[in-house]
Amino acid sequence: MTFDEFLHQAWVDHGSQAEQVAGQMSDAISLIEKNDQIPPMANLITHVLGEHLGFWSKGIQLLQQLKGIPTYDSVSESSKVITRSIASLELAGGQRQSVDDLSLSDQIRVLAVAASALSAQKEPELAQKMIREALDKGQLGIEKSDPANRALAVTGNNLACELEEKTTRTKGETDLMILAAQTGRKYWEIAGSWLEVGRAEYRLSQTYLKANDLVRALEHARTCLEVAQENKAPPLELFFGYEVLALVEKARNNSFGFSKAVEQVKVNFEKLNSEDKSWCETSLTKLTR
Repeated sequence: MTFDEFLHQAWVDHGSQAEQVAGQMSDAISLIEKNDQIPPMANLITHVLGEHLGFWSKGIQLLQQLKGIPTYDSVSESSKVITRSIASLELAGGQRQSVDDLSLSDQIRVLAVAASALSAQKEPELAQKMIREALDKGQLGIEKSDPANRALAVTGNNLACELEEKTTRTKGETDLMILAAQTGRKYWEIAGSWLEVGRAEYRLSQTYLKANDLVRALEHARTCLEVAQENKAPPLELFFGYEVLALVEKARNNSFGFSKAVEQVKVNFEKLNSEDKSWCETSLTKLTR
Protein backbone atom coordinates (compact mmCIF):
# COMPACT_ATOMS: atom_id res chain seq x y z
CA MET A 1 0.00 0.00 0.00
CA THR A 2 1.24 3.48 -0.84
CA PHE A 3 0.87 6.44 1.49
CA ASP A 4 -1.72 8.07 -0.75
CA GLU A 5 -3.78 4.86 -0.78
CA PHE A 6 -3.66 4.70 3.02
CA LEU A 7 -4.64 8.35 3.34
CA HIS A 8 -7.64 7.97 1.05
CA GLN A 9 -8.89 4.84 2.81
CA ALA A 10 -8.31 6.33 6.25
CA TRP A 11 -10.56 9.30 5.48
CA VAL A 12 -13.21 6.91 4.13
CA ASP A 13 -13.07 4.68 7.23
CA HIS A 14 -12.31 7.06 10.10
CA GLY A 15 -15.90 8.04 10.88
CA SER A 16 -17.00 4.51 11.74
CA GLN A 17 -13.61 2.92 12.54
CA ALA A 18 -11.66 5.68 14.27
CA GLU A 19 -9.72 3.43 16.65
CA GLN A 20 -8.77 1.03 13.87
CA VAL A 21 -7.51 3.88 11.70
CA ALA A 22 -5.60 5.31 14.67
CA GLY A 23 -3.95 1.94 15.20
CA GLN A 24 -2.65 1.95 11.61
CA MET A 25 -1.08 5.38 11.78
CA SER A 26 2.32 4.53 13.20
CA ASP A 27 2.96 2.04 10.38
CA ALA A 28 1.50 4.44 7.82
CA ILE A 29 4.03 7.11 8.78
CA SER A 30 6.77 4.84 7.41
CA LEU A 31 5.06 5.00 4.00
CA ILE A 32 5.71 8.74 3.70
CA GLU A 33 8.25 9.41 0.94
CA LYS A 34 7.95 13.19 0.43
CA ASN A 35 7.95 16.18 2.74
CA ASP A 36 4.68 17.46 1.28
CA GLN A 37 2.94 14.25 2.41
CA ILE A 38 3.54 15.23 6.04
CA PRO A 39 0.86 17.97 6.40
CA PRO A 40 -2.05 15.74 5.27
CA MET A 41 -0.88 13.04 7.69
CA ALA A 42 -0.63 15.59 10.50
CA ASN A 43 -4.16 16.78 9.73
CA LEU A 44 -5.48 13.21 9.79
CA ILE A 45 -3.77 12.45 13.11
CA THR A 46 -5.12 15.64 14.68
CA HIS A 47 -8.65 15.03 13.46
CA VAL A 48 -8.92 11.34 14.38
CA LEU A 49 -6.95 11.31 17.64
CA GLY A 50 -8.41 14.67 18.66
CA GLU A 51 -12.00 15.15 17.53
CA HIS A 52 -12.98 11.49 17.23
CA LEU A 53 -11.11 9.86 20.09
CA GLY A 54 -9.80 12.51 22.48
CA PHE A 55 -6.49 10.62 22.68
CA TRP A 56 -4.48 13.80 23.17
CA SER A 57 -1.16 12.31 24.29
CA LYS A 58 -1.18 9.55 21.67
CA GLY A 59 -1.89 12.12 18.98
CA ILE A 60 1.00 14.29 20.15
CA GLN A 61 3.28 11.24 20.14
CA LEU A 62 2.36 10.43 16.54
CA LEU A 63 2.85 14.04 15.46
CA GLN A 64 6.31 14.05 17.05
CA GLN A 65 7.05 10.84 15.14
CA LEU A 66 6.57 12.75 11.87
CA LYS A 67 9.70 14.76 12.64
CA GLY A 68 11.76 11.59 12.34
CA ILE A 69 10.86 10.99 8.70
CA PRO A 70 14.01 11.24 6.52
CA THR A 71 12.38 13.74 4.14
CA TYR A 72 11.18 16.02 6.97
CA ASP A 73 12.24 19.63 6.46
CA SER A 74 12.33 21.62 9.70
CA VAL A 75 12.01 24.98 7.91
CA SER A 76 9.11 24.02 5.65
CA GLU A 77 5.34 24.31 6.01
CA SER A 78 5.38 20.73 7.28
CA SER A 79 7.14 21.84 10.45
CA LYS A 80 4.60 24.64 11.00
CA VAL A 81 1.67 22.25 10.54
CA ILE A 82 3.14 19.84 13.08
CA THR A 83 3.74 22.67 15.57
CA ARG A 84 0.15 23.91 15.25
CA SER A 85 -1.28 20.40 15.46
CA ILE A 86 0.68 19.54 18.59
CA ALA A 87 -0.34 22.84 20.19
CA SER A 88 -4.02 22.16 19.38
CA LEU A 89 -3.96 18.73 21.04
CA GLU A 90 -1.99 20.06 24.01
CA LEU A 91 -4.51 22.85 24.49
CA ALA A 92 -7.55 20.58 24.15
CA GLY A 93 -5.98 18.00 26.46
CA GLY A 94 -5.06 20.49 29.19
CA GLN A 95 -1.32 20.07 28.62
CA ARG A 96 -0.96 23.69 27.46
CA GLN A 97 -2.48 26.74 29.13
CA SER A 98 -1.57 29.47 26.64
CA VAL A 99 -0.87 29.99 22.94
CA ASP A 100 1.00 33.26 23.44
CA ASP A 101 4.28 31.72 22.23
CA LEU A 102 2.80 31.38 18.72
CA SER A 103 2.20 33.96 16.01
CA LEU A 104 -1.22 35.65 16.09
CA SER A 105 -2.35 33.71 13.02
CA ASP A 106 -1.24 30.41 14.53
CA GLN A 107 -2.87 31.25 17.86
CA ILE A 108 -6.24 31.64 16.13
CA ARG A 109 -5.85 28.46 14.09
CA VAL A 110 -4.77 26.41 17.12
CA LEU A 111 -7.70 27.68 19.18
CA ALA A 112 -10.14 26.90 16.35
CA VAL A 113 -8.93 23.29 16.03
CA ALA A 114 -8.95 22.80 19.81
CA ALA A 115 -12.50 24.16 20.00
CA SER A 116 -13.68 21.64 17.39
CA ALA A 117 -12.02 18.78 19.21
CA LEU A 118 -13.48 19.77 22.58
CA SER A 119 -16.96 20.13 21.15
CA ALA A 120 -16.72 16.65 19.64
CA GLN A 121 -15.59 15.35 23.04
CA LYS A 122 -18.72 16.90 24.66
CA GLU A 123 -16.99 19.85 26.31
CA PRO A 124 -19.13 22.71 24.93
CA GLU A 125 -18.24 25.23 27.62
CA LEU A 126 -14.50 24.82 27.02
CA ALA A 127 -15.05 24.81 23.26
CA GLN A 128 -17.03 28.03 23.49
CA LYS A 129 -14.32 29.62 25.64
CA MET A 130 -11.70 28.79 23.02
CA ILE A 131 -13.68 29.91 20.02
CA ARG A 132 -14.44 33.19 21.79
CA GLU A 133 -10.74 33.64 22.50
CA ALA A 134 -10.00 32.96 18.82
CA LEU A 135 -12.62 35.55 17.82
CA ASP A 136 -11.11 38.11 20.20
CA LYS A 137 -7.68 37.54 18.70
CA GLY A 138 -9.17 37.87 15.22
CA GLN A 139 -10.08 41.46 16.11
CA LEU A 140 -6.42 42.34 16.68
CA GLY A 141 -5.70 42.93 13.02
CA ILE A 142 -5.02 39.95 10.77
CA GLU A 143 -4.86 40.45 7.00
CA LYS A 144 -7.77 39.37 4.82
CA SER A 145 -5.48 36.83 3.14
CA ASP A 146 -4.46 35.26 6.46
CA PRO A 147 -5.45 31.57 6.56
CA ALA A 148 -6.72 32.11 10.10
CA ASN A 149 -9.84 33.69 8.59
CA ARG A 150 -10.64 30.54 6.67
CA ALA A 151 -9.86 28.40 9.71
CA LEU A 152 -12.48 30.29 11.72
CA ALA A 153 -15.01 30.05 8.88
CA VAL A 154 -14.54 26.29 8.48
CA THR A 155 -14.53 25.65 12.24
CA GLY A 156 -17.69 27.69 12.72
CA ASN A 157 -19.53 25.88 9.95
CA ASN A 158 -18.43 22.41 11.02
CA LEU A 159 -19.18 22.99 14.69
CA ALA A 160 -22.66 24.32 13.95
CA CYS A 161 -23.41 21.45 11.58
CA GLU A 162 -22.21 18.86 14.10
CA LEU A 163 -24.34 20.32 16.90
CA GLU A 164 -27.42 20.65 14.68
CA GLU A 165 -27.35 16.90 14.12
CA LYS A 166 -27.69 16.10 17.81
CA THR A 167 -31.18 14.95 18.81
CA THR A 168 -30.91 16.81 22.13
CA ARG A 169 -28.65 19.66 23.18
CA THR A 170 -27.78 21.24 26.50
CA LYS A 171 -28.08 25.02 26.80
CA GLY A 172 -24.29 25.20 26.51
CA GLU A 173 -24.37 23.21 23.29
CA THR A 174 -27.16 25.39 21.87
CA ASP A 175 -25.22 28.55 22.72
CA LEU A 176 -22.11 27.08 21.09
CA MET A 177 -24.09 26.05 18.00
CA ILE A 178 -25.35 29.61 17.51
CA LEU A 179 -21.92 31.16 18.16
CA ALA A 180 -20.34 28.71 15.71
CA ALA A 181 -22.84 29.48 12.93
CA GLN A 182 -22.38 33.22 13.49
CA THR A 183 -18.61 32.75 13.34
CA GLY A 184 -18.86 30.84 10.07
CA ARG A 185 -21.01 33.58 8.54
CA LYS A 186 -18.71 36.38 9.68
CA TYR A 187 -15.52 34.78 8.43
CA TRP A 188 -16.84 33.43 5.13
CA GLU A 189 -17.59 37.08 4.35
CA ILE A 190 -13.81 37.63 4.65
CA ALA A 191 -12.39 34.35 3.37
CA GLY A 192 -14.98 33.22 0.82
CA SER A 193 -17.16 34.29 -2.09
CA TRP A 194 -20.91 34.91 -2.34
CA LEU A 195 -21.30 31.13 -2.57
CA GLU A 196 -19.85 30.52 0.89
CA VAL A 197 -21.74 33.51 2.30
CA GLY A 198 -25.04 32.10 0.98
CA ARG A 199 -24.27 28.70 2.45
CA ALA A 200 -23.37 30.33 5.77
CA GLU A 201 -26.80 31.99 5.75
CA TYR A 202 -28.31 28.55 5.15
CA ARG A 203 -26.34 27.24 8.13
CA LEU A 204 -27.54 30.10 10.32
CA SER A 205 -31.14 29.43 9.34
CA GLN A 206 -30.79 25.73 10.20
CA THR A 207 -29.08 26.59 13.48
CA TYR A 208 -31.80 29.01 14.59
CA LEU A 209 -34.44 26.50 13.50
CA LYS A 210 -32.84 23.90 15.80
CA ALA A 211 -32.67 26.52 18.55
CA ASN A 212 -36.38 27.22 18.02
CA ASP A 213 -35.76 30.88 17.17
CA LEU A 214 -38.09 30.97 14.17
CA VAL A 215 -37.87 34.73 13.62
CA ARG A 216 -34.13 34.59 13.02
CA ALA A 217 -34.42 31.28 11.15
CA LEU A 218 -36.82 32.91 8.68
CA GLU A 219 -34.62 36.00 8.34
CA HIS A 220 -31.56 33.94 7.39
CA ALA A 221 -33.50 31.62 5.07
CA ARG A 222 -34.67 34.66 3.12
CA THR A 223 -31.17 36.13 3.07
CA CYS A 224 -29.80 32.81 1.80
CA LEU A 225 -32.20 33.00 -1.14
CA GLU A 226 -31.49 36.68 -1.76
CA VAL A 227 -27.76 35.98 -2.03
CA ALA A 228 -28.43 33.12 -4.46
CA GLN A 229 -30.83 35.11 -6.62
CA GLU A 230 -28.66 38.23 -6.74
CA ASN A 231 -25.72 36.14 -7.97
CA LYS A 232 -27.72 34.02 -10.45
CA ALA A 233 -26.85 30.92 -8.47
CA PRO A 234 -27.13 27.44 -10.01
CA PRO A 235 -30.17 25.29 -9.18
CA LEU A 236 -28.37 23.42 -6.39
CA GLU A 237 -28.03 26.57 -4.27
CA LEU A 238 -31.66 27.55 -4.93
CA PHE A 239 -32.79 24.01 -4.10
CA PHE A 240 -31.28 24.25 -0.60
CA GLY A 241 -32.33 27.85 -0.13
CA TYR A 242 -35.97 26.95 -0.73
CA GLU A 243 -35.56 23.75 1.29
CA VAL A 244 -34.56 25.63 4.44
CA LEU A 245 -37.29 28.20 3.82
CA ALA A 246 -39.82 25.35 3.61
CA LEU A 247 -38.56 23.86 6.86
CA VAL A 248 -38.89 27.19 8.64
CA GLU A 249 -42.38 27.84 7.25
CA LYS A 250 -43.43 24.37 8.34
CA ALA A 251 -42.16 25.06 11.87
CA ARG A 252 -44.11 28.35 11.80
CA ASN A 253 -47.28 26.46 10.79
CA ASN A 254 -47.48 28.62 7.67
CA SER A 255 -49.01 26.11 5.27
CA PHE A 256 -49.20 28.59 2.38
CA GLY A 257 -45.56 29.63 2.75
CA PHE A 258 -44.53 26.01 3.12
CA SER A 259 -46.34 24.86 -0.04
CA LYS A 260 -44.91 27.76 -2.08
CA ALA A 261 -41.38 26.97 -0.94
CA VAL A 262 -41.80 23.24 -1.64
CA GLU A 263 -43.03 24.09 -5.13
CA GLN A 264 -39.74 25.90 -5.80
CA VAL A 265 -37.75 23.06 -4.26
CA LYS A 266 -39.33 20.73 -6.84
CA VAL A 267 -38.74 23.17 -9.71
CA ASN A 268 -35.04 23.43 -8.90
CA PHE A 269 -34.70 19.71 -8.24
CA GLU A 270 -35.73 19.02 -11.83
CA LYS A 271 -32.93 21.30 -13.05
CA LEU A 272 -30.21 19.38 -11.18
CA ASN A 273 -27.86 16.99 -12.93
CA SER A 274 -28.24 13.30 -12.17
CA GLU A 275 -25.40 13.22 -9.63
CA ASP A 276 -26.84 16.09 -7.60
CA LYS A 277 -30.33 14.62 -7.83
CA SER A 278 -29.11 11.37 -6.30
CA TRP A 279 -28.04 13.02 -3.03
CA CYS A 280 -30.69 15.76 -2.94
CA GLU A 281 -33.55 13.30 -3.31
CA THR A 282 -33.53 12.49 0.41
CA SER A 283 -34.11 16.15 1.29
CA LEU A 284 -36.94 16.38 -1.23
CA THR A 285 -38.58 13.21 0.07
CA LYS A 286 -38.50 14.47 3.66
CA LEU A 287 -40.32 17.62 2.60
CA THR A 288 -42.97 15.99 0.45
CA ARG A 289 -43.83 12.74 2.19
